[in-house]
Amino acid sequence: MKLTLLAPALVALAPLASAYPWMAEEAQRDLDAYSRLSARDLEARADNPIFGSVLGFLQGVTALPGQIANLTNAIKEAQDALGAVPGNPDARIKLPWNQITPEAIYETLGIKRVPDASDHKRGLVKAWGPAENDQHPYIPYDPRNPDHAGWQRGPCPGLNTVANHGYIPRNGIVNPVDLFIGLFEGLSLSPDLCALLCFAGFVWKGDLLTMTMSIGGNKDVSGKVIRQAPGISQHGFLEGDASMTRGDAAIGDQVHLNQTRYQRLKHYSGAGTGKFDITIGSLGASRKEVYDDCVKNNPKCDINPLRMVVMYAESGFGHEVFRGSGQVLTEDILDHFFIQERFPPGWSRRFTPVTSVEMGAWGAAVWASNPVIPGISLGGIFLPVPTINSLLQIGSAFNGGKPNFGLLKGAFCSVLGLVLGFVPGTITDGLASVNVPGFSNLAAC
Repeated sequence: MKLTLLAPALVALAPLASAYPWMAEEAQRDLDAYSRLSARDLEARADNPIFGSVLGFLQGVTALPGQIANLTNAIKEAQDALGAVPGNPDARIKLPWNQITPEAIYETLGIKRVPDASDHKRGLVKAWGPAENDQHPYIPYDPRNPDHAGWQRGPCPGLNTVANHGYIPRNGIVNPVDLFIGLFEGLSLSPDLCALLCFAGFVWKGDLLTMTMSIGGNKDVSGKVIRQAPGISQHGFLEGDASMTRGDAAIGDQVHLNQTRYQRLKHYSGAGTGKFDITIGSLGASRKEVYDDCVKNNPKCDINPLRMVVMYAESGFGHEVFRGSGQVLTEDILDHFFIQERFPPGWSRRFTPVTSVEMGAWGAAVWASNPVIPGISLGGIFLPVPTINSLLQIGSAFNGGKPNFGLLKGAFCSVLGLVLGFVPGTITDGLASVNVPGFSNLAAC
């Protein structure tokens, strides 16, 4: 990826309105600092191991404008196929980051677990019913079955579950329409979030020539490489260190369930007490402990700012997606998703789909409950990188300067702004042209 493509992409972000006003000033300051850097400055800073770790997540983009156009058209096709969708994807959270509560998220975004009479009257209610049904029976992936030799499963229990029920192709090889509609129908992800996941997955982990992507890896059960593109199991942009239920790639297995980490999450959520539930507090405590694990035990621990945004936003899955239409996320429900990778008996999806803004709000609330600072291990020593400005200045900091190691502020907007600043114009143009409600504001956090 050519760094000279970054400036036009960054300029394209400037007019976007902020979804979180309290972060806007710092986000704009970071973007302004970034925009002042010349291509030569960026090339030099890319050699720095910390700054380079962010670039490492985003390198390898070889897409041509025509391929991005094809991806954009596929996403538009999927959006058109859905028609009217419940909820308000353009709603924004206006509370300070440390005042976000579940009640505030539910009220601001108008979230309903089940439809009411008004939804029926407007024709927004489809006959979803239980997710496991006659049209979507449970057929688990079996590596011992010769017919499953090329099937793919990966680190995301949600994707594995919808594949095991046929909401996406059971072999785990998807096209953008498969993924978009499957995530909406199986897990109730909003079109803007489906679009974001399609872009991220296909651009960095998929094969844009064939317009396919693996939800796992690119090898069969014998270890033979059967696909060109790596799939989302590859350590990096979508899968990263400090997962609550998977190991760190450098020292373990980043694809399959890590029982130690999984049982720790359940412990913080009240396993064995009769009052089990996934909460902001239990997610924050579990995230903090796996963060400490990574910092202490992984000599290649990489929790750069981009990874931190992704891993905290994932908390929205734990808190909301797996809860579905129910009020309480029980231990049995969690075990079905994470151990069997199967929809629990009678489980149905949440009526109001989960938006990207909602995921960011849950991530901000979980981080605020037990905050940590992003960073990366060099030579086994973990070096914090608290803000984007200090990230941009880290080269001079190692040459005698002293970076400011204060608490991370404006993390989500600042980091996402920086991340999209690395994206070539061909991709940002594609993002802007997707006519999906709520999607045009993603760059504003």
